[in-house]
Amino acid sequence: MKKLVFIFSLIFPAVLSGQQRPFSEWDATAFCSYTSYHPFNYIRADNNWEIIEALAVPRTRAELDSLGITNSTSQLMLLHIEGLVERDDAGRWYSLMPVMDSVQTARAREFSLSLAGKIYPHIAGECRNIVENLRERGQYDNAFAVIFSYVLDGRIWDSFNSFEDLRSSATWEGECWALYNPRDLACGTNSYNGLSVCWTEEEPEFVWDELDPDSFIIPFLEDYEEHDIITDPEIVSKAMAMGLAGGDGSLLIPVIDADDMECAIKLLSVSTVRVRSIGSGKRSEFPTAKTNWPVRCFTTRLCGI
Repeated sequence: MKKLVFIFSLIFPAVLSGQQRPFSEWDATAFCSYTSYHPFNYIRADNNWEIIEALAVPRTRAELDSLGITNSTSQLMLLHIEGLVERDDAGRWYSLMPVMDSVQTARAREFSLSLAGKIYPHIAGECRNIVENLRERGQYDNAFAVIFSYVLDGRIWDSFNSFEDLRSSATWEGECWALYNPRDLACGTNSYNGLSVCWTEEEPEFVWDELDPDSFIIPFLEDYEEHDIITDPEIVSKAMAMGLAGGDGSLLIPVIDADDMECAIKLLSVSTVRVRSIGSGKRSEFPTAKTNWPVRCFTTRLCGI
């Protein structure tokens, strides 16, 4: 995480060229935890994104007005409280969210690819071992989720630093940034009380309706924790539809037990994490991400990692 933030610090803030783009056209990412509102809720509200994008260059409110960008005291106050903008001693506002144009994004991705090429030979064997372990367990289709969400988005992020080391605001803590152009395949991880979902932007909206914490995830996990299978008929039916469980209630997704020090996937991921990063241009060597049902998930029992 520190390397990532450092990279951004080298190239931000920079003068953005060309016309402003809607937030939906950017490749926006957030690594965060939040209470009431996700940081993107604040960014999308009113014309807040227009303000943040313009403040990639420090500007006064009068300068925003001269650009035709409406702004109010309450808007800037909210964005300030939520850690998205700051004001310097000269009275100029500037964005705390890295916003990288196409040239900056291309340079960052070239650097990332170069770094991945150096790291890949050191971790390829361990990644293949994880994939093979899942194949032996009949869970080969979950290999991408485990490699991406458990190892990369979980163990490796945690090895850089914890949430306590990240920026903290009123209702969320973490980091968020925006790149242009968007990636061809954007993935992410959402975790709820131990159930982790590896998603892509192509997931249909009803996926998130079905994975509601109160009506499905919490009773799903509580039922499994008590019985080692899912016993509630309604939850079993939903879990079957999503490919998470069989008709007998047994889980079809990997279970990584936080308290089991001999867990194969945990052991295999340890040396991978020591390398501190993961990446490869040879994506064909691993199962590709699925963008339809069944959902690619795994569960870390007892909220374990």
